[in-house]
Amino acid sequence: PPHGVREGDMQEENTISTSETGLNLKELFEVVWKAKSLVVLISLIFFAYSVYYIKSLPDSYSAYGTYVPSSNSAQASVSSGTLSGMAKMAGLNIPVAANNKVDLALDILRSRKFLRDMIFQKEILPHLGWDWSAEDIEKMSEEEKEELLQSATAALNGTFQIIKPRASSTVRIIVNHGNPLFAKQLVEWLIEGVNKTMADDAVVEAQKSIEYLKIQANSTSVTDLKTLFYAMIGKHVSTIMLAEVNKEYIFKTLDPPVLP
Repeated sequence: PPHGVREGDMQEENTISTSETGLNLKELFEVVWKAKSLVVLISLIFFAYSVYYIKSLPDSYSAYGTYVPSSNSAQASVSSGTLSGMAKMAGLNIPVAANNKVDLALDILRSRKFLRDMIFQKEILPHLGWDWSAEDIEKMSEEEKEELLQSATAALNGTFQIIKPRASSTVRIIVNHGNPLFAKQLVEWLIEGVNKTMADDAVVEAQKSIEYLKIQANSTSVTDLKTLFYAMIGKHVSTIMLAEVNKEYIFKTLDPPVLP
């Protein structure tokens, strides 16, 4: 042992230290045991709050529809190529629509103009969290109206998904919303709206081409050219008829949406 420290003293110190450690652990255990009720109470409070929070979240319902390109979308591509070839034969440069009508339709579905028009036409604002009437919106300043439309368009855009695998022509539109009826209706409105938009655009373009071709036909004395021009006019007339008659101009319903 160190100089001046007796062996008995060291043993006594070790005994005291061990006793203190045992006492501290015992006291700690007693404190924890006494506080067990508080721990259980806090745990129950957190559990109850978690259940309440989950229950308070709004229910979300999913509705979806599955669609395939209609025969019109394929015919439109063929007609565009045919008309382009006929125009070149006549020495004309007539612009034709892009071949991929389906991709164009999908881009339109996500466009701000299309979504804004739908918000007003179908009075969707209340379903997006804005309880504004058309009269209330008319009273707004242009800045307020634009801010509202930007927010509403973003909200509407966030309610639906468009799924189109690269290796497939099938398109699926999925809507998630707290109102199951609105979820189903929105799927229907989206597909009806894009079909109508594409059909209306096709009619306008065909009418413009017909007017142009009539002028060309009347300005030439070459019989073959006249025949060619009127053949091209006939194809545009067919386009107009198909667009006006067929409601599923671009997308044909494969599996319609149902109430979730």
